[in-house]
Amino acid sequence: MKKLFPLIITLTAISLLGIIVVQVQWITSAIQLKQDQYKSNVEVALTHIKDSIVKQKVIGTREIEDQSNFDNSPPVSKIYKPEELNHLLLVQLNEAGINQSFEYCVTNSAAAITTTSAGFRTEFLNDPAIFNVDISGRTSAKSETLHIYILQPEDYFKNKLLFMVLGALLFTCIIIAAFVLTIRTMLSQRKLSEIKSDFINNMTHEFKTPIATIQLASDALNNEKVLSDRKNILYYRNIIKEENRRMHKQVERILNAAKL
Repeated sequence: MKKLFPLIITLTAISLLGIIVVQVQWITSAIQLKQDQYKSNVEVALTHIKDSIVKQKVIGTREIEDQSNFDNSPPVSKIYKPEELNHLLLVQLNEAGINQSFEYCVTNSAAAITTTSAGFRTEFLNDPAIFNVDISGRTSAKSETLHIYILQPEDYFKNKLLFMVLGALLFTCIIIAAFVLTIRTMLSQRKLSEIKSDFINNMTHEFKTPIATIQLASDALNNEKVLSDRKNILYYRNIIKEENRRMHKQVERILNAAKL
């Protein structure tokens, strides 16, 4: 048992550590997957936005008398009012599952801003989190780029992963608590086992002594010389009586220990 106990603790600790490592890897993979899904959803929304804008540009081009001049393709600022463009972006992003606030602007081939939302700042253009999409269209010789900066994208991941992470942490804590409880129980059982062994050894010794003494006294009473002397008979009788009382006391101790 002494050799088996450390082995059980070691194997249980290794198993617990393995479960925690798997949980961490699983959560990390899930976060990466959600980030990739987020980017994919944004790209899908941008594709739909581009198709809608390009379609409106084609319609606007057909309304121009000189259709052979590609330079006459109207810019976004001519076919969309700011609130209309904002509504288009909002609808397409929401349909793709992106519900965060956003700001946007449109730049021309000279990198000048032609259309912008009220809260857009020029430093957003250099932010790694900004999404850019070419909205020039095949009928235009002048390029235009739509820039969308989605605010606080971490909310997307927090809301999507909150329950999963909390669940993983909860079950991990339960496993750790069960492991600690198991180890404490095993230590307690081991201690009780040692106490029991010590108790049995002590009781065995305590019983062997009076039994041996009683045996000697009984043998002495079979001796003719002892039997012929009343004092010797009383002496050995008292020894047997005293050792019997001693054994009775030990029995009481065992019964009291059993109650504990």
